[in-house]
Amino acid sequence: MINALTGLRFLAAVWIVLFHMSCVNFLDYNMGWGNMVNWGSLAYFLQWGSHAVEVFFVLSGFLMSLAHRQQFIEKIEPSQYFRFIALRLSRIYPLHLVLLLYLVAAIALGWIEQRSPFNDGIGWQLTLTQAWLPASSYNDLTWNLPAWAVSTQWAAYLLFPFFIWLIARVRWTKPRLSVAMALLVALYYVRFEGGIVAWHLGEMALTRTFICFALGMLMHEAYRLGWAVQLKWEHACFFLCFMVAAYCMEPQASKVMILVTAALVIFGLARSTGGIARVLSSRVFVYLGSLSYAIYLLQYPVMLTISRTAKPTCQWLATQASPSMRMLAALAVLVLIVLLAIPLYHCVEKPMRDAVRKLLIKQPVNKEPDSSRRNKVRKPAMK
Repeated sequence: MINALTGLRFLAAVWIVLFHMSCVNFLDYNMGWGNMVNWGSLAYFLQWGSHAVEVFFVLSGFLMSLAHRQQFIEKIEPSQYFRFIALRLSRIYPLHLVLLLYLVAAIALGWIEQRSPFNDGIGWQLTLTQAWLPASSYNDLTWNLPAWAVSTQWAAYLLFPFFIWLIARVRWTKPRLSVAMALLVALYYVRFEGGIVAWHLGEMALTRTFICFALGMLMHEAYRLGWAVQLKWEHACFFLCFMVAAYCMEPQASKVMILVTAALVIFGLARSTGGIARVLSSRVFVYLGSLSYAIYLLQYPVMLTISRTAKPTCQWLATQASPSMRMLAALAVLVLIVLLAIPLYHCVEKPMRDAVRKLLIKQPVNKEPDSSRRNKVRKPAMK
């Protein structure tokens, strides 16, 4: 495990949550989070959070290759394939199921407003295939909307062994890798030029995920070849300034810059021992990074519940409270999401993952070989 990349996951999760709080359209029909808080100049940065999931997709492709490449480079054994799938499912499904059941219960209790037929899409949600469907298939707003990314990542996990087997067939060199990664970035730009329609459902969502996932896998090939990129503070400042300039000139270009920057930052952190890597590798950031999945999935249920159960308070914040009070309220909700993620991680996510690993992976028994026992010289007994 590369600790700095775990810390990076927390920053990406917070970025997504703050984006949803700053976005006028997200939950605006329900409580108007976007209108409630005036983020000022930060709004330009936060709106890029719509593409912060790209960080997770690229990171997932990189880490999956780092951890499982050797299992599938020669051939794909059915036993190895299903073991890999079981391990990945134990990582993403238990928490998704718990929060889905919470939404079902919350609707029944009246804590959350029901905006579509109760059974609309529940089967797709249970099988984690909700984002594989065309946008017109069903209304998923009743359920956990951010889980679309979990659904598409589940599709990427199912195909990962075949992807890695194909990548292993190529004799990669620096020029070939550079061309392949450039083609993926170009495909991303061309595919999403002019904005994303129904970005969380169907072919758009799957294409978005697969491009980023493949880019992460190719970044791992570069990592194996020994490409040396050390991420330093000045590089981070340069990337940020470049994205600002790109957005000012062409908003569509900023989406590509986020993808490219995500890939470079992940690669740089994997190799780096500098200041940024040390900060993200600290115990605090590594622990918060372990909560990132729970933070990501919790945001929608928490905000839906608050908007319904504390509706008068939300209306007061939106109409009468000062801008600073609104900002504090939004940050308080963010802190609440992080705090709620702690018990979910320790009581649901981690125990289920560890239980499946214990069942699937045989732990070596630390027994001393017979030969070593025979070769030991016995000490004479003391008289």
